[in-house]
Amino acid sequence: MAGPNIMSWCRTLTDYISVVPRPTLTRRSPIDDAGRRGCIKDLDEYYSQLVQAIRGGRAHVHGRLDPDLSMKAVFVAEAKSKSETEKVVVKFAYAYNGGAHELLANASPPQAPKLRYCEYDSDVGMWVVVMDYVEGREDPTGDLLTEPVHVDSLRVAVTMLHEHGLVFGDLRAPNILLVDDRAVLIDFDWCGKAGEARYPGDILLDNISWHSEVRRGGLIDRAHDVYLFRLLTQQEL
Repeated sequence: MAGPNIMSWCRTLTDYISVVPRPTLTRRSPIDDAGRRGCIKDLDEYYSQLVQAIRGGRAHVHGRLDPDLSMKAVFVAEAKSKSETEKVVVKFAYAYNGGAHELLANASPPQAPKLRYCEYDSDVGMWVVVMDYVEGREDPTGDLLTEPVHVDSLRVAVTMLHEHGLVFGDLRAPNILLVDDRAVLIDFDWCGKAGEARYPGDILLDNISWHSEVRRGGLIDRAHDVYLFRLLTQQEL
């Protein structure tokens, strides 16, 4: 005799409740849109404490720097002190090379935004990076830098990194802002010492023209920077 069907013992304890937010009219995903509403207040308080620790002021968060990318934890905030109010960018990253950022930020002329704070926060398990907001633009041609002054500026920045034993790794148009006659690098997540820095394990290898030797978790080589510089500028480093 067959035993009882175990499924007959199961009972529904509650009605079906969806934990996924309903679609919205915003350009963000429903999950990101719901989370964003709850997080902005917490971020506002967090940044206020952060900026107060840095310079005795407070901060107000305006929102994501790029609302279309839900996984990109980069926000624009307003840092206020007794004497002035400044617009800053606050970024969370799993890795960040503050030393390389400062190297270019302190160059003359600066080739990275002024770095105001860069520390690992064990509470969130990420680096918290605060830098000045820079009014710039991407090259209108898209993936190419065509103006000689911008090409020369980028060449100086990459050469400076290499001369200090560093590699950049992600030398692509989205990580470069054009500010007047300067090329300003804005992302130092992958930057590190040559022979030690490695590509992240989740690097997107499809639809991006990486050097043929680029691998997930592989070492970042100076030759890879040279290759990407050539793609961007159609010139040699």
